[in-house]
Amino acid sequence: MAINLPFLKLKDRERTRVLAVDIGKFSTKAVYITLANGRYTFAGFTIVQSPDNILAFNPETVASLLKNIANILKLENAPTAVSIGPAFTIIKTVEMPLLPVVELRKIIKNNPKVYLQQDLTDYVFDCHCLPPQVSSQQGSSPTTIKQRVIVGGAPTSVVNNIASGIRAAGLQAEGVVPGMIAPINSLEHTLGENLSREVVAVVDLGYETSLICVLDHGEPVLSRIVPVGGKHITEELTKVLKIEYTEAEEIKTSTPEAALITLEQVVRPLGRELRALVDFFEHQYDRQVTRVFACGGSASSPPILQILESELFVECKTWNPATGMDIALPPEQLARFESAMPQLITATGCALAVL
Repeated sequence: MAINLPFLKLKDRERTRVLAVDIGKFSTKAVYITLANGRYTFAGFTIVQSPDNILAFNPETVASLLKNIANILKLENAPTAVSIGPAFTIIKTVEMPLLPVVELRKIIKNNPKVYLQQDLTDYVFDCHCLPPQVSSQQGSSPTTIKQRVIVGGAPTSVVNNIASGIRAAGLQAEGVVPGMIAPINSLEHTLGENLSREVVAVVDLGYETSLICVLDHGEPVLSRIVPVGGKHITEELTKVLKIEYTEAEEIKTSTPEAALITLEQVVRPLGRELRALVDFFEHQYDRQVTRVFACGGSASSPPILQILESELFVECKTWNPATGMDIALPPEQLARFESAMPQLITATGCALAVL
């Protein structure tokens, strides 16, 4: 079941389609997914260059970007959800009373410091309830029920600007989804109940930063942003090998033997950062991370995944976000789909959060 943190007051209605957009500083990824008779259909995707300063989320800039995407995919008035990165959101799992989500939102809004350890004013909050736990501690009633709740927050101005941009593009505003949650939704859809039986890590290899999140039987328990991304890897390759930026990008996906040592030198610091978080989790929780799943642009590179695997000492691979879905892509998109899959994972998980 997808984690739903849409950050918008959505009407209680059945949704049968969504355009989901993952806005990044360098590129923006979009997928179009429909739902009928309990089955998802992966019906379209595109990857476009992001406008300058897109992460200021100016409504006019957002609208221009979304209009372009809608035109490419030939969509009109489509329900639309947008994923935003961890720099603009806060995610925390907390213990709260067994109350409806609407009441939990009010509690968080009135007492953010109590639950999130931060004074967050002018924030929008949403909650996703995890299975309840019964407290049997000495001195308390065995019927005292608490529930674990994933709480998400984002600045009201960011959410409102994105929603305004969606509507100005002639689309329906369905949600603004935390970028950390979206890949988890996609992985849960792919692995199903298997995700609840093991401890894994999800690594989102972004343009300027990378995010690692440890999932303990499907629940996010620990995360860290690492200031190393695909841009840094490419720039280091251009400096060391004295080559052009475009050539360095090609090396990342099909590394010639002569460049492999250089690529290892560039990527290993990222691997060590990720390993440090995994070690911390295993020490604190006395459980072992069994697999690492990677998404994002650099996850398209088998050599990079192999280097990370050698640093993390566990299997490291990407996944197909359309697993279990029907595929109804136009021929030109179908030809590019396999190579684009790692970049479409966050957008797909964003779609699953609102469908």
